[in-house]
Amino acid sequence: MQQFHRDGVRLSDTDTARLLVTVESITIRDQLWLDMNRSNASSHVALWTDLTKRAPDDVRAAPASLLGFASWLSGHGALAWCRVGRPGATQERRRDVLRGGSNRALGHRLQAW
Repeated sequence: MQQFHRDGVRLSDTDTARLLVTVESITIRDQLWLDMNRSNASSHVALWTDLTKRAPDDVRAAPASLLGFASWLSGHGALAWCRVGRPGATQERRRDVLRGGSNRALGHRLQAW
């Protein structure tokens, strides 16, 4: 990820697979949310857009939730809500949990601004 943030070069399929598996961990995903800010949000939008597009349905929820938050931070609130509404097709329970987490995170940030 740090390499992507430095040079913007698309991750290899192997690195993409590793990252998609890694962000399935709620602890890792929470840390990524905490590390996002307005100055690095556009880089996160680019990264998570690519990974969300490339992710299989059963692991799309995590990168989509990260994309939603990064989108909101970068000033694209409508895209953020679209991402929250379309995280993944095959894991309803996880989708509902992620929606709730994303909605809470977005709602909290909205209240804080």
